[in-house]
Amino acid sequence: AKLKDKKTGKIFMAVNTQVYQSNTWFGQSQTYEVPSSGSGIIVNQTDTELLIATNNHVVEGGDSIAVTLDDGETYAAELIGTDVKSDIAVLKIDAQNLPAAEFGDSSQVEVGEAAIAIGNPLGLNGTVTAGIISAVDREIQVGSSNMVLLQTDASINPGNSGGALLNEYGQVIGVNSAKISSEDSEGLGFAIPSNTVGPIVEELIDKGYVSGRPLTGISGRNVSALAAAFYNIPQGILVDQVAPESDAAAKGLTAGDVIIGVDDIRVENISDACTLRDEHKAGDTMKLTFYRQGSTHEINIQLMEETNQQSEYDF
Repeated sequence: AKLKDKKTGKIFMAVNTQVYQSNTWFGQSQTYEVPSSGSGIIVNQTDTELLIATNNHVVEGGDSIAVTLDDGETYAAELIGTDVKSDIAVLKIDAQNLPAAEFGDSSQVEVGEAAIAIGNPLGLNGTVTAGIISAVDREIQVGSSNMVLLQTDASINPGNSGGALLNEYGQVIGVNSAKISSEDSEGLGFAIPSNTVGPIVEELIDKGYVSGRPLTGISGRNVSALAAAFYNIPQGILVDQVAPESDAAAKGLTAGDVIIGVDDIRVENISDACTLRDEHKAGDTMKLTFYRQGSTHEINIQLMEETNQQSEYDF
């Protein structure tokens, strides 16, 4: 899509791509390939390859990934890095001589400004929809993550995920990521701000993950009030697994323990615990309070750095 800067006459390019993934499902006697698709934005190019940003949920769990450009050429894509928390992924394809998108400053975006979404909703390649910015710094929960997003009434549908949200000058101000859809609502689309996307893309290109993120190395599930009453245990986080290399494991935390506090603050679910954890950085010390066989214990653990190798741990 090309849009003209009214002030300077400069033409910015926001290059649209379609991202396909293939998941393999096994039945009793048959194997099924289940394709899905989304959109992407060319963010960098070299003499031999292009780097493309998209949403993590577009490519997550895929057995294979392909990218189709506007000219119809399809390329096998290599996954460079993903970040579940921000819902960003970076792909690489062996192509050249295509322009990268121009990114704008999302901190300067104001309510009421023009918002233009490009992508491939429902497989309709190169679809453009327009609206306005409805809200900035809108905090919503997407999956297990609390995200601060731009809100727009530009039409966003399945397949738009990973595509560009543009300002009137053709600069990318966000990456389309989510929508709220029900019989009672419409026109509620959300995009990850460009100022959030840029540093994460750079980290994914450089390291394959976002550095400095804290992780306890614990996976678990919430104990509901009903389950707590039935099993006579407190509400909290029932530990399922502890990473062997984590300080939590070294300090004796084990499967079956119920985490009930972080830094002396009572927690009853993983979301609240992660919010408190994220006030720290990797290498910091954090206090955990947990219940085990009728008694309460406390340990101080050093937080790990989250990488793609610890993706199975949710706290």
